[in-house]
Amino acid sequence: TFKTYGLETLGRIIEQNIDQTKYFVSLIQKHSDELELLSTGSLNIVCFRYIVPHSNNLESEIMNKFNKQLLVTIQERGIAVISTFIIDSNIFALRMCITNHRTKRSDLDTFLEQLLVIAHELLMTPEFFNNK
Repeated sequence: TFKTYGLETLGRIIEQNIDQTKYFVSLIQKHSDELELLSTGSLNIVCFRYIVPHSNNLESEIMNKFNKQLLVTIQERGIAVISTFIIDSNIFALRMCITNHRTKRSDLDTFLEQLLVIAHELLMTPEFFNNK
């Protein structure tokens, strides 16, 4: 990779990914009524989760189950490849790691829009609808 692109180009790509991560954090913050920012490093990784309405920290099992299903549905639909991270041994987080040099801000906008659509769909399923 160094031979192909050179140090300067790789540096620009890494900077671009870090800037995109900051942008994605700002998107999560704009949707703080539905999304919770759990951690953000200084590089290109963000951990977050969807907040299930009418649940509280005592119902973390419901939140974890919901976010696991959200992750599976995102992956099954081919929207994005995000991973998971467990925080404090009991909080299931969605983990976004931006590394593709072709990623654009519009991709992050689209991802978040689709994530919210799926979350709203899941909230209407019998498994999660009863928690309201």
